[in-house]
Amino acid sequence: MSNEVINTLEHLPSELFFEIFRFINSYNTYKAFYGLNYRLSTLVLTHGMKYLDLSEINIDECQKILSDIDCSQVKTLKLSDKYCDKQINELLSFDCFPLNKFQSLHSLTLDSIGLYTIHSTIQQTFHLEHLKVLIIRFRSNLCEEKLVDIYKIILNDISIRLKSLKVLYLYISESNPIILTREYISSSENLSLIDVNTSLQYLILSHMRINDIETILTRFPNLCQLGSIVLLNPLIYDYPLASNLTCCVLSILESEFACLVDLLRKCPNLEQLTVDYNPIDVDALDGEQWENLIVNYLSKLKQFELFLSVTSATVNEIEDLIHMTFSQNKFWIERKAQITVKKEEIDDSNHGIRIDTTIEFRI
Repeated sequence: MSNEVINTLEHLPSELFFEIFRFINSYNTYKAFYGLNYRLSTLVLTHGMKYLDLSEINIDECQKILSDIDCSQVKTLKLSDKYCDKQINELLSFDCFPLNKFQSLHSLTLDSIGLYTIHSTIQQTFHLEHLKVLIIRFRSNLCEEKLVDIYKIILNDISIRLKSLKVLYLYISESNPIILTREYISSSENLSLIDVNTSLQYLILSHMRINDIETILTRFPNLCQLGSIVLLNPLIYDYPLASNLTCCVLSILESEFACLVDLLRKCPNLEQLTVDYNPIDVDALDGEQWENLIVNYLSKLKQFELFLSVTSATVNEIEDLIHMTFSQNKFWIERKAQITVKKEEIDDSNHGIRIDTTIEFRI
């Protein structure tokens, strides 16, 4: 082995650069190394352009880097209209760098996107045969009706055509987020007629109310993680079996506790469960009812978080029920459950008091 001291950047082995590139946004790699000399420029183009985050870069700079690189080398691409308005639409237009140039793309994030842009962009995803992750964050000032229609298109059409898709996250921007209240998937009388995507494993639908979760479980039978706002249908008793589901984060709107039991008993392999619940019946405030649910149907549960919020004039009775069935219950004591109860007076005609209760344990 040579005793020569390596004292210049150019003398470092290529393998070391490959390792460095793994931890740096490709835009920063491009700015730091591209153009220094032929060798470094070649290393950047062949091994340094896999993780490209252009979300905070102006359009001219984006066009320059995309013109210099081979877009087919990019594995992860993040664009945003938050800092540079119309960045997504202008960059991905057919006159510039349409998505069909990113043939190796595995992950695509579109941040703060508007309706016009999503309509012109989403159809291009059909060319991405290897796309595994699709993350879309919409602007919060969009028309609710049209936004719900976009959700329908993505969930009913796009997600089915993308045969390699494993992760689908749909959000609304943090500033003044709206809660979409219209049903986004039309319930089918015959669930066997629903198109199925067997590749999708992670589905997060923030700010979107699901009125027909049975359709979701049928359409995506191999889900491992699900997060959404859910309104349960009291007429549905037999939900599809979700045997692959191991993590669930649900905000349950005004639904009966028995409906929630009907849903969760079809998720026998849950290991993590978070429920934010506004109950309409007293059973949801009874720790013994939750104990029965976990013991009988969720034997593999390792992490449980429950947030109960109820407004009532009969505060003492509710507090006593929670104290007796949660705090003094052997089941919860053995699991060292952390139980917190907070009261807040509500200024309304009924002079009610909201009681927020948190129960959580980890095994």
